[in-house]
Amino acid sequence: NLDDTIEGWFFGVTGQWNIFDGLETYGKVKAARANLESAKINYDDSVHQVELEVQQAYANLQTARETIRSQQKTVEQALEAVRLATERLAAGAGTQLDVLNAQVQLTTARSTELQARANYNTALAEFDRVTATDTILRRDFR
Repeated sequence: NLDDTIEGWFFGVTGQWNIFDGLETYGKVKAARANLESAKINYDDSVHQVELEVQQAYANLQTARETIRSQQKTVEQALEAVRLATERLAAGAGTQLDVLNAQVQLTTARSTELQARANYNTALAEFDRVTATDTILRRDFR
C-alpha cells in the first residue's frame, strides 16, 4: 500500500566491490615495487657518493699536509743557501748576484709554503663540509 508511511529513522548500507578491475591493482603494485627499487638504488648511490667525497677530502688533506712539510724543508734549505752565499760574499769568494739569487729562491720557497698552507686550509674546509664536523686546525706540521 503506497499510502502507508513509516515514521522514524531508516538505516541502510550500500557498497561496491569490484572483483575484476582490469588488472589496475596489479599494475599499481608493480609500479610501487619499481619505485621502491629505484629509491633503494638512489639511496645506495648517494651513500657511495658520500663515501667517495670523504675519501677524496681526506686524501687531499693528507697531500696538503705533506706538501707543507716538504716546503718547510725547502725553506730551511733556502735559508742555509742564503747564509752560505752571504758568508762567501763576506769572505770575498762569492758575488752579490749569488746572494740575490739565494734570496729569490728563499722568497719563492716561502711563497710556495704559504700557498701550501692555503691549500691545506681549503682541504680542511672541504673535509669539514663532507664530514659535517668542525676540525681543530693543527699548526704543527712536523
